This record gives sequence, structure tokens and C-alpha cells, in this order.
Amino acid sequence: MLLPAGFAQNSSNPKDSLRRALRNPDLSQDEKFELYDKLARKFVYADVDSALYYAQAGERLLKEDRTSNQRFDNLLLIGIIYREMGRHQESKNYLENALSLALSNQDTQGASESRFALGSLFHTMGQTDKSIAFYQAALEGYESLHDSANVAATLVNMGHTHDSMGNEEQSIYYYRKAIPILKAKDLKENLSIAYNNMASVYEVADELDSAIIYYQMSIAVSLDNEDEWGTIYPLASLGGIYLKRGQNAEAKSFIFQALDIASAQPRSFSYHTALLAVANYYAKMGETEKARKTYDEVWVLTRELKDYELTLYILKDRMAFEKEQGNYKDAFSLFERYASLRDSLVGLEKTRYARELEVRFEAGKMEAENEFLRQDKETMLNRQQWGLFLGSMVALLLLILVIILWKANRRRKKYTNLLSLQKKKTQANLKALEAANKRLSELNQEKDDLMGIVAHDLKSPLTKVAMLTEMLAAFREDPEQFQELRGRIDAVLLGGKTLIEELVTISSLEKAAPPELVSEDIIAILTELIAGFEAQASAKEIAIHLRKSEEKLIFPTHKEYLVRIMDNLISNAIKFSPAGKNVFITVEDRVKSLKITVEDQGPGIREEERSRLFEKFARLSNKPTGDESSTGLGLSIVKELVGKLGGKISVESQAGKGASFILKFTRKTA
Repeated sequence: MLLPAGFAQNSSNPKDSLRRALRNPDLSQDEKFELYDKLARKFVYADVDSALYYAQAGERLLKEDRTSNQRFDNLLLIGIIYREMGRHQESKNYLENALSLALSNQDTQGASESRFALGSLFHTMGQTDKSIAFYQAALEGYESLHDSANVAATLVNMGHTHDSMGNEEQSIYYYRKAIPILKAKDLKENLSIAYNNMASVYEVADELDSAIIYYQMSIAVSLDNEDEWGTIYPLASLGGIYLKRGQNAEAKSFIFQALDIASAQPRSFSYHTALLAVANYYAKMGETEKARKTYDEVWVLTRELKDYELTLYILKDRMAFEKEQGNYKDAFSLFERYASLRDSLVGLEKTRYARELEVRFEAGKMEAENEFLRQDKETMLNRQQWGLFLGSMVALLLLILVIILWKANRRRKKYTNLLSLQKKKTQANLKALEAANKRLSELNQEKDDLMGIVAHDLKSPLTKVAMLTEMLAAFREDPEQFQELRGRIDAVLLGGKTLIEELVTISSLEKAAPPELVSEDIIAILTELIAGFEAQASAKEIAIHLRKSEEKLIFPTHKEYLVRIMDNLISNAIKFSPAGKNVFITVEDRVKSLKITVEDQGPGIREEERSRLFEKFARLSNKPTGDESSTGLGLSIVKELVGKLGGKISVESQAGKGASFILKFTRKTA
């Protein structure tokens, strides 16, 4: 298990004296705020409810006229407390307000602290690209202030985040960069964390001897710092390694020692990690009832804290346990939850990375164009200066050099014309080269993206097939279960085939020219299409309604493209609608245009997710209500098809009130 730097580990701070001091009736407002602030900080990692109570008491004092420094400290502290409570949106609001206040005050230290806290929040939320961006900004701020302690803490957290992204080499790079600074500054708490995290990277790489050494170094540094709390993670991890090696007595000693220390704070991440290690120990020892009960306890506690990284650990370990017990159905169900959470986090990374590449490309293009214009301007300025010089010479030597100047002028014009012609040729060549390079870059990126997506998205169905195949062997004597498993294997393979087909479709669409439009009866096309969805809709007791003002509506379109568009939108409406709901398809002939609306009564689309709705490989928070499959490519194909027909697509939605997809096509001559 990895730890973020700045993770408060020591829970032994006294608080009673601070509480007694609050009872003093002669305290000034500033003195009261200082006490509330200190108490909140003492409780933040031990009792978040108490921490929030004291921080909000301080916030109420700030309703009156207080300094910007106090307001900043309070905003940052409440943001961190909400993060520890798993209340991510509230945490984000407070931390962003703290950052805005620091920036308005030109407070580099405060801005760096806010960015550091936001980096930690986004890591917890699984948004690792944002996490890295905020950590990088914090690092630059701390470096400008020569704040080596916080530089090292930020490096540790960047290593932590890179490791969670699977970038092991980058992770080790940042840890090794941080360790000399931590040693020089004698920052033992974060040095212990850096050693722990390096050990974790080596453990994942199955270099267990190196992992043991670094875990032991982490424990030694924490004990030297009189920080028993800091030994929980490395103790639990060492127990896990010895459990793998079959050294059960040593494993038990380390794991239960970690649990004993962590029990002082049963709502902490440290306690959950130690408890998960205990569950794994029981599973290994064959004590199945104790193992299952402990897994359940960890699951409940972790869901309260909304920590996605720890959730993945629990799902993975519990899946292995159920599989070992022969409970293949439970194991497969856990695997699907694990894959869904992992893929949703990876999907966010892919879409954000794609947007970042586009922004970088456009920025680089603009920079190149600006540089060319600047050089062209300088060339023109030099020519003007040369012309002025020649003019002054003409004024001085007009009578003597008139013939020479006339000849020189002819030569200059000829030279200028040659230069102009050469410049045009050079510009044409540069544009052609730029276009070729751009296309080559796009093709190369497209190839890389395609390989990356296929490798990742096909890994999940292949893993499912492997697990289902293993289950087939266990149910050979049960024909009913055997046939059910065969059906599930067919469904998984069909999902992989669909993914490949959709990847090929969108790639070919991007290169294709707009199709020739032909007059078609839109109502007839939709009526036939809806009839094809009757079985799928009936299975969920969903009614599809076609709302039209006339029985026949002729409009120029491309039938195959329109059918593909509507097929995807209607299919999605059924997938994401609960049983017993309605789907409405409304057709409006507006003389010069055609409007088609597909409206469902599903969960709706979150406002923050709408901008990513039509992006390739987008994975949103809503899931199909009947466990139907989804590749994340359908709506990007729809948008491409609509564009080829000269139309536009938009969406209107409110969370909990369904979504409406609106298509608008301009009438063109068939």
C-alpha cells in the first residue's frame, strides 16, 4: 500500500489542555480562532467529525473581519478535513477557494499548499492526471521559494501517483530524487513514507527481497522518530510478503502487530489496511468464516471513506479468496466490479490525455505560426531600412548617379521578384511539409491510441473468458450451469468483437467523404427501426413511443447512416432506463430542417460529464441498468455520422430526470 507525503501518522498529540483553554472567558476572538484551529489540526487524522466541528467553529468566527491569512488557513484546513471524510466535492470547493485567495494575494506559499492539497484530493478521487498537474504546479512554487522540505514531500506524492498509474520507473525516479533531500533535512516522517512506497513498487514488481529491505528501513526510520503509527503500513505489507512465502508465523506477527497499533483509530485508512491484511491472513490459513467476516467489515468501512485505490485492493483480494474457495460466481461478480471501477478510472485518463494532446498540438502550431510571422515582419523591416538608406543615397548623389541608380533599381526589382518567387515556393513547400508532418503525426498517434485501447479494452473480456472457462470445468456435471456459462462466454466474446468493429468503423468514418443524400421517408425508417427493438424493450418492460405530426415525412438523408445513428441512441435509451419506464422519439418537420429527439427516463447525465459525452473511449459514471455491455465508442460514432450528414447533435439533461438527445439536419437538395 502506498502513502502520500504529509500523511499525518502520529496520533498521540494531547488535546485536553487546548479544550480547557477554550473555557477561558477572557479570550479574544483571535485567540479563540487560534485554539479552534489547533484543535481541528490535532483531530484531523484521528477524529474527522471533531476536526470538522472545531474548524467550522473557527469559520464562524471569520464571518467577522479577520485577516486573509486566517481565512486562507481555515479554507485549506476544512478542505483537507472533507477530503479525509470522503466528501470530495466539498473538499474541492474549499481547496479551490483557498487557491483563489492565495493567488489574489500573490501568496506563492499558500498557492503551493493549496495545489499540493488538490493534488492529493484528485489522487484519492482516481483523477491522476489532474493530481500530477497540481503536484507539478506545487513543486514549481516550492522550488521558487527554496522550500526543500515541501519540494521533497511533493516529489514523494508525485512518485505515489505515478505508481498508481502503473508508471513504475517514473515512480522510483521521484522517490530517489526526494530521499537525499529528506535525509539532509532530517525529515523522518516523509523519509519513512518514501521508503515504504519504494518497497511497494518493488513488491508489485515481485522483487520481494528489495521490498523487504525498504519496508524494514521505513519501520526503522519511524521508530527512530518515535512514530509507532508510521510502522502500520510497512508492518502489514511485510506480513503480506511473508504470507506469500509461506512463512506464516512471521506473517502473523507483523500483521497483528500492525492491527494492534491501528486499532487506536478505527476510522483511519491505516486501520482499514491492517484489517485487510488480517482478512488475507485468515484466508491463507483456511479460516474462511473469519476471512469472509473481516473482508465484509473492511468493505463497509472503505465505502464510507470513498477511497478508490483501497477499494481496488479489497475487490482484488476478496476475488482471489472466493476463487480459492471455489465460489466462481462470486469471484466473477467481484472481478466485474473491479474491472468496472478500474476501467472507469482508466477511461477518464484516456479522454483527458487525448484532450491534452490536442491542446498541445494546437499550441505548438500557433507558436510555429507566430514565429514565422515574427521572422517575416523582421525581414520586411530590414527591407524598409535598406530602402531608406538607398533613398538617402539618391538624395545626395542624384545628379551623378542617376543612370547607375536606374540600373541598380532594375537589378533590385529583378532580385526582389526572384526573392518573392523563392519565398512563395519556400512557403508552399513548408506548408506541404507541415501538412505531411501533421498527417504523419496524427496517423502515428492514431496508431498508438488504437494499440493502447485495443490492448487495454480487450484485456478485460479475455480475462473474463479465462475465468469463465475455469468455471466450466467446475460445473461439468451440472448441464444447466454449464450452458449458462457458455452463454456468458459467448456474450463476452461478442463484446470484444463489437469493440473491434466500432474501432474500425470510427477510423474509416473519419477518413470518408460525406455521402450522397437521397430523399427518404423518415417516419418509415424510424417505425421499422423501433419494431426491431421490441424484444429488448419488452424484456425491461419499457415502452417506445414515436411522436409525429404526419404519417409520411420525406427528407434528404443517407439511410444507412441515419439507421446507425438512431439505432445507437434508441439502444442507449433502453440500456440506461430502469424497468417500466418510457422512451420517446419525437420527429418535427421544420420546412427547412428536420429535428429528431430521443428522450429517456433514466438517471440523466451529470453536468461535469456532458463535455466528454461524445469523446472517443469516454467512460461515464452511469452504468446500463440491465448489465448490458458498452464500449464507450458509440456516441463518438454517432457524432461523426451526424457530421457527415451535415447535422448537429446536442444533449439536454438533469441528473435524475433522464436525458434528451437532439438531432438537427438542414434540408438540402437530394
